[in-house]
Amino acid sequence: MIRIWVSLDGNTAFLPYCFDPLDPNGNITVTFDINQWTRDGYVARVTIQNYYQYRHVDKSGWKLGWTWANKEIIWSMSGAFATTQGNCSSFKFQTPHSCQKSPVIADLMPGALPENRTDDCCNGGLLAAWAINPSKSFSSFEMMVGNLGANPNAQPPLNLTLMAPGPGYTCGLVEDTNPTVSSDIGGKRLVQAYGTWKSTCTYSSFVANQAPVCCVSLSTFYNPKITSCPSCSCGCREVDKNTVSCVREGYPAPQSDSLDDDDIVQCTDHMCPVRVHWHVLKNYFTHWKVKLTISNYNYKRNYSNWNVLVQHPGFSRKSTAYSFNSTMLPSFGFPDEVVLFWGIGYYNDELVNADEDQLGAVSTQILLRKDLNSFTLGSGWALPRRLYFNGENCQMPPPDTYPMLPNGHSSLKPARPFFLLLIYLTFKTLLPGKKILVGKKGGGRAREIERGKEIKGTAMAPHGKGSDAAVEAMVAQVEKHPISSILIIIAMQTEALPVVNKFQLTENPLSSFSKGVPWVHYHGTYKDIILNLVWPGKDLTLGVDSVGTISASLVTYASIQALEPDLIINAGTAGGFKAKGAGIGDVFLAFHLAFHDRRIPIPVFDLYGVGLRQAFSTPNLLKVLNLKTGKLSTGDSLDMSPQDEASITANDATVKDMEGAAVAYVADLLKVPAIFVKAVTDIVDGEKPTAEEFLQNLATVTAALDQAVTQVVDFISGKCLSEL
Repeated sequence: MIRIWVSLDGNTAFLPYCFDPLDPNGNITVTFDINQWTRDGYVARVTIQNYYQYRHVDKSGWKLGWTWANKEIIWSMSGAFATTQGNCSSFKFQTPHSCQKSPVIADLMPGALPENRTDDCCNGGLLAAWAINPSKSFSSFEMMVGNLGANPNAQPPLNLTLMAPGPGYTCGLVEDTNPTVSSDIGGKRLVQAYGTWKSTCTYSSFVANQAPVCCVSLSTFYNPKITSCPSCSCGCREVDKNTVSCVREGYPAPQSDSLDDDDIVQCTDHMCPVRVHWHVLKNYFTHWKVKLTISNYNYKRNYSNWNVLVQHPGFSRKSTAYSFNSTMLPSFGFPDEVVLFWGIGYYNDELVNADEDQLGAVSTQILLRKDLNSFTLGSGWALPRRLYFNGENCQMPPPDTYPMLPNGHSSLKPARPFFLLLIYLTFKTLLPGKKILVGKKGGGRAREIERGKEIKGTAMAPHGKGSDAAVEAMVAQVEKHPISSILIIIAMQTEALPVVNKFQLTENPLSSFSKGVPWVHYHGTYKDIILNLVWPGKDLTLGVDSVGTISASLVTYASIQALEPDLIINAGTAGGFKAKGAGIGDVFLAFHLAFHDRRIPIPVFDLYGVGLRQAFSTPNLLKVLNLKTGKLSTGDSLDMSPQDEASITANDATVKDMEGAAVAYVADLLKVPAIFVKAVTDIVDGEKPTAEEFLQNLATVTAALDQAVTQVVDFISGKCLSEL
């Protein structure tokens, strides 16, 4: 925010203008459209449009005022009301709605009677921020204006004022502008207003508040120091005494209503109604994590539809907020990115007031992908540059008080071994014909890094056996990083929900998937592992689970691209073969995967059709959990035709499903390790019909599947890929 002072005739004066560099085009525009002439006046539609990206109009709502240029009155009004009727004694046969020279108009509540409503009205005066909900960022009402005589000469109102809900807005002149053109008859006809007046209202924090309303505190995992809000950020108090504006911690709020709600806060050194705390929580190999907490120190005020704006260079890469909604905003030339966070409806979109026992608070963890060229924990880089709460600039601590990285702790950057590996491989790839395998030796998935493909270099390559040993050593060093992100792919909702509940995952309403797809994404953390669970959702036409290889392939590909997991777990139910030792409720860890319904009887194409893949090798997991193992065969049919049976026999399968080999194909294509956990619901070579037995055992077997997935994740926690 920028405060401007001007000199008038040698005297210094304050100009109530405020420019927000993060929202330079923000304003509230008030439009008067004359849509009809009457015998003594006109009918006007008034629209209040909030163009502020992150500033909204909260309870108790807007109030719009002006002064009439002549002797106008308001005969009637719909969608809003004048707060005072005024002296209408000179009108004997028809009583006007308002005869005030300077009326003040307020919005109706959502429960207003139909005869009092008009389009786009009646939201209790609330206006959403433009970036959060543009469909709720405006409000309209209609009024019939009269008492202008037989030949009305309409003039714009004067001295427009906007309370939203308190002071802070300064409105410009109401001026003639190009008439508004609107659509009619379903957009087939354009209708132009007879005349249009407009005024633009801008907000100034310095007019609205005598002091700031929020402050920022900081902490990190690498430094025990907590940087508190600056003292007296929002005012000062007498030490250890209750004052008229604050109550000591642990004391109840006064019951008197003599004080405004905004004035009663918990006594603190900073005396701010709201504190925003930024805690650098974790540092992973490719990501880092922050916890953002907003605390309410008001004893009587809640903040509905709150939002927090954060400016930080780390948002230049993909980030995920687990418990808040979020969106990127234009940075208007600033080098650091800007992200807006707000609450999830009916969950945490209201920041409740404090009481004598605790503060009101909402929080989320934010996972940010690293830009390895710029990320550092040194010099306070991981801390935000600027934060706003509800559009108000929060007081930041001085930079020299930030929790800094202790000397000698540069090893906190886990990316360093990876950089060493890249440097070495740059040399190594110049050796003609060389390939380097990065992955698990002995049957596991390996990643080929070929010359000129993934690593490019121009320096001379090392030679000799020692260079190969160094590569092996560096590969081992990379594999020592603990697994930090797991993607669980599950085909059916019945299979997914027990796992969601077990790990207390929450649905992500703002997933990165393409708009319109039914895929459902749950996320959360468990024992320092980022868990993402995705199931393909319901078919948009028939409403059944989107099972099968096509949905599985699409979901796996999109999830890998969006979430970048370290490991995939494909969990689900399957049919088992009694002849291979499978029984109802058995849980298998599949190690070979192939298709049984892609029959292409042409040399080499037949092998492509089978599509044999290997799961990531997990000998230690098998040994500890004592799971059964077997080969998995995949097809798009629940039953088994004679041709399918022959292919399944050729695949030497113990279990069969409708997704596994498809997931394995995509995981192998994108070089992400994957394991496959399958629980048996039906015996394919048994006596009962497959569909009947599957439905009969689905609920019971999903419980066994849930238990097995939990055991697998528990085992993986804290381990790296090479330890599985």
